[in-house]
Amino acid sequence: MFTETVLHTKNGTKVKPTTVVNGKKAARMMIISGCQHGKIKNFENWEYNLRFSTAVTDKINGMYSELMRPILFSERKYNMDLTKNSFLLEVGTEGNTLDEACYSGRLFANALAELLLDEYTN
Repeated sequence: MFTETVLHTKNGTKVKPTTVVNGKKAARMMIISGCQHGKIKNFENWEYNLRFSTAVTDKINGMYSELMRPILFSERKYNMDLTKNSFLLEVGTEGNTLDEACYSGRLFANALAELLLDEYTN
């Protein structure tokens, strides 16, 4: 099952969540982190995933204020149960441009690389 965030105003106008980083518009991103609860079973690593999701979100927002939206934490798996430190990343919405999404992807990669280097080289 694939879900996509579509943001609209009450009158149906599409909202494109953006922020400005270094003078350029970037699509705001959101991490989806699932958990074992209710109908979702056999997902023992969900706590590792949530901790990693939180660390990534904090790192990115520390480097690029407001780039990350709050984590969507819910009863979902989406193969996140297959390995530790897994999450889904939603880059913008259908209202964002490709340029905004690609720029956000580069910013995300820079912040994730810095987080991993800090974690594994110290």
